[in-house]
Amino acid sequence: MSLVQIKHRFTAAVLFEGEYDSRRACLEAAVKAGADLAGANLAGADLARANLAGAYLAGADLTGARNVPTDAQAEPAEPYERKPAHERYAERAARFRERNPEVPVVVALDAKLLTILDSGRGKLRMDQWHTCKTTHCRAGWAVTLAGDAGKALEDKHGSQRAGTLIYRASTGRVPHFFASDERALEDIREQAATQRVDG
Repeated sequence: MSLVQIKHRFTAAVLFEGEYDSRRACLEAAVKAGADLAGANLAGADLARANLAGAYLAGADLTGARNVPTDAQAEPAEPYERKPAHERYAERAARFRERNPEVPVVVALDAKLLTILDSGRGKLRMDQWHTCKTTHCRAGWAVTLAGDAGKALEDKHGSQRAGTLIYRASTGRVPHFFASDERALEDIREQAATQRVDG
């Protein structure tokens, strides 16, 4: 088995990931977990025998995908009012934490990170995981803000995987860890606006 990721077709944000034997197995697990796969890049995937009943694939790129099951819907069967993104992410984070209780959670992760960056107590360098104690990339900051548990997770899985797990548990989404400093900071500001820091 190896790490398989389903990414957004335009932003490259990771919508779902895990250790699986195939892309199809990862996709089935994502559907079973209730992951929002809107905009997923599934181009060229072989979906033979994939159980995609109930999958929400609006805007997904299925270019060249083979054996797409007829029960996969690009749109829901009945119209519904879609929840705001921050509510959907909070629900995803809660489901992820139930399945992965060992992953540390940083409440209002992006809001806390933005406070550090705006105060000048730390810097964002997306081209390095950790430069020093006060300069990290976004995944490095997630690990750092998670404290000793974050460091232990990083020692076990590496910086990128640890950052991915902490972001998934804390926010329900995984940002693009290879974005430019400017784009990463822009996204941090957008996400921080939906998060509340208590205390």
